[in-house]
Amino acid sequence: MQKKKRLDRTDEVALVLSVKQKFEVDFAQKALLKKVASHLKQTVASNYHTRNILEEQNEILERDILELRAQKNYIYETCLRIDQSNTFSIFISLCIVGNTLILAMDTSPINSKKEQT
Repeated sequence: MQKKKRLDRTDEVALVLSVKQKFEVDFAQKALLKKVASHLKQTVASNYHTRNILEEQNEILERDILELRAQKNYIYETCLRIDQSNTFSIFISLCIVGNTLILAMDTSPINSKKEQT
């Protein structure tokens, strides 16, 4: 019986050691994953910041190209100013909404002459 107890104790010690090693490995893996996640967050943030800078630079470049073309041609300059105005944008949006409402109507107005025939 004492041998059985010793075996049980050695099994317990082995089990405790294996569990302890597993927790140490899990802890190490979690620490490594945290470092990787932190690095990925920094990389993504850096890429996002770089992308924003590039988009801003492209917008500035496109605006400059339009301005240079406008300096050469008066009609182009006038059209560009109209296109860039808020009033024009609102007018076009209202036209689109009005057109949508008219097209959404079930019936269109019937001509009185067609009604009689």
